[in-house]
Amino acid sequence: MPTRRWKSLTIAIATASMFGFAGPANTAGSTHPGPLSRAEAFARAEAMTALGRKMFFDPSLSASRKQACSSCHDPDHAFGPASATPVEMGGPNVDRPGLRAVPSLRYLQAAPPFTEHFYDSEDEG
Repeated sequence: MPTRRWKSLTIAIATASMFGFAGPANTAGSTHPGPLSRAEAFARAEAMTALGRKMFFDPSLSASRKQACSSCHDPDHAFGPASATPVEMGGPNVDRPGLRAVPSLRYLQAAPPFTEHFYDSEDEG
């Protein structure tokens, strides 16, 4: 379990540093480096894409250590489920049915954020 935590922490730190959140320790006298050049922007995008791809296909990030995001969102099936079952199995032992059907991720970039119809508690009105 400690190895998994270190791996998750390492991925989080790498992601944060690529987004520019991890700055130098002494920021009192530092200035912003300015806009990125086209080459720097493409290099950063390639690095973030590689990290995202690695995380998407990494089963060690799941509770069972047997499933990755790609287990349900199969790239060969429009990033949707490969099986014809109504829901996919998951959980620590991969024996619990999911709560809803697996949506395709193909529309994700073009879809606006879904922020309506959430009612989790009385505090939300």
